[in-house]
Amino acid sequence: MALNSHVPVLERRININMQSQSIEQVLTEIAHQADFAFSYNPEAIGAAQSTSINIENQTVRYALNLLFADEVSYRERGKFLILQQAKKPKKNTPSVVEGYLYNDMGEILADATVYSPGSVTAVNTDEFGYFRIEIDAKDTIGPVLASKKGYHDAMLMPLPGRSEFVQLQLPPHNEQLAAIDSNGTPAVYPSFLINRNMKVAAENIGQSLQRTVQFSLAPHIGTNSLLSGTTSNMFSFNLIGGYTESVTVLELGAFMNIVRYDAGVVQGAGFSNYVGRNSKGIQGAGFANHVGGNFNGVQGAGFMNNVAQNASGLQSAGFSNTTRQNFKGLQAAGFANHTGGNMHGLQAAGFGNNTGGNITGVQAAGFSNRTGKSVNGVQAAGALNAGKKIEGAQLAGIINIADTLNGAQIAGIINIAGTLNGFQLGLINIADTCTGVPLGLFSFVAKGYNRFEVYTGETFHANVAYRGGVRKLHNIIMAGVQLNNTDNTPLYTFGLGMGSNLGKGPRISYDLDLTFRQVAYGSHFSNINMLYSAGFGVEWKTTKSTALFAGLSYNLYLTDASSVYFDNIFSNIPPYTISNERFDENNALMSWIGFKAGIRLF
Repeated sequence: MALNSHVPVLERRININMQSQSIEQVLTEIAHQADFAFSYNPEAIGAAQSTSINIENQTVRYALNLLFADEVSYRERGKFLILQQAKKPKKNTPSVVEGYLYNDMGEILADATVYSPGSVTAVNTDEFGYFRIEIDAKDTIGPVLASKKGYHDAMLMPLPGRSEFVQLQLPPHNEQLAAIDSNGTPAVYPSFLINRNMKVAAENIGQSLQRTVQFSLAPHIGTNSLLSGTTSNMFSFNLIGGYTESVTVLELGAFMNIVRYDAGVVQGAGFSNYVGRNSKGIQGAGFANHVGGNFNGVQGAGFMNNVAQNASGLQSAGFSNTTRQNFKGLQAAGFANHTGGNMHGLQAAGFGNNTGGNITGVQAAGFSNRTGKSVNGVQAAGALNAGKKIEGAQLAGIINIADTLNGAQIAGIINIAGTLNGFQLGLINIADTCTGVPLGLFSFVAKGYNRFEVYTGETFHANVAYRGGVRKLHNIIMAGVQLNNTDNTPLYTFGLGMGSNLGKGPRISYDLDLTFRQVAYGSHFSNINMLYSAGFGVEWKTTKSTALFAGLSYNLYLTDASSVYFDNIFSNIPPYTISNERFDENNALMSWIGFKAGIRLF
């Protein structure tokens, strides 16, 4: 009979129907069919005794157990099978159960688990569906269960000090069982740390075994043995690392702790903690904490904390904190914090904070804060804040960005808002619509107050200006030139200011302005040559997009009297003076009332 030479001798299949034949003749036929040789002492095994056997498509192991039960032992050596008389059982001999597991179609079930719930003894069936389990006599004899994911359990009741050989069929389960380690999310622990047999046992066994305490040298070496992944412990202590189903009170590990399901109340590790589902209480690690479900309590790590679902309490890490859904409490990290859903509390990071949903509270970062939806509170960053709807304040060293702002934006350089209902303070302020006030050197509101004007005045005959912001308070950017000097060198000015347009009439309105301008002659800029003006004017709207305006201004001109151009140029800028004073030899202050008149385009 052609057999696969890679199949172990004991697992080779045979068909025998022999009646009233000697055991030796039966063994000869078994060896012939299975293509191997026996080695034995005929007297020791009673080879001359007569027997009958009828088996079809069974293994050599099954045939030998049928012939000898537990009176003969055997071991495989290459193509030889050595038979010996079994030793008589001693006191406290373990109970032994061995055999094969099949499904209802008669197919072998590899990677099934056979275990004793009353002890920590468990084995997995091999690729041929075979198992052998020994239960120490000191353990309380109870049922032995055979379990396989997707199948109903089978139960055996071993006898103390006896050996049994069985063939069991496991009926299929009507419902497909969910993957135990996923719980809707990937396992958070490095899978290579858990050996295959432990993973198989954890997946097969549906019930949770209970222990008071467990000790482990490494994740695959512990007092719960193969049942570590399906045993819940009150206390867990691990030298290098441990692997357990759940911990209800305390777990300590010199290097790492791995919990498939839930952990509490205290979990501490020199390097890292991994919890597959939920954790509550205190979790502390020198490097990292990982929770695959929800966390409630305090997480502290030298490098990072990670929660796959919701968290509340405190996350504190040297580098980063991550909660993939909602967080309530305080996130504090040396570099960055991330909350994928809503945040209620405080995010504080040395570099940046990110919230994918809404935040109620405070985001504070050395560089940037981002919120995917709304902020009800404060964003404060060294460089950048960004959010969609802000109910509160944005404070940034460089730039603030919001779709809708109900509150205040204060930035060192630029503020940007779609809809502004509040206050902007920055060098540059930009908004689409505004019912509040932007304040800075330059403001632009797309649907606000935008005016371009050309006008003349008593000192500079040709001037242009832009007014941007909102009607009640806007910025003014201006420039002017005078060309009637004797040497045709231009005298020009440029500056900034603030203005307000008042009045409710459809055509007539009034201007109040405060401006300051630098005055220059050709390429010459004096150290002090500033013109300050306070003005009042009247605007008359002539068409939908044009208006005429005119007004008076009170002017203060502070200039450097020691300049070589003072006598001939700068001192002649005022057409006349109300006052003309010298503070000292170098500074002169002159005042007068001037006018301006021109046209505005909008």
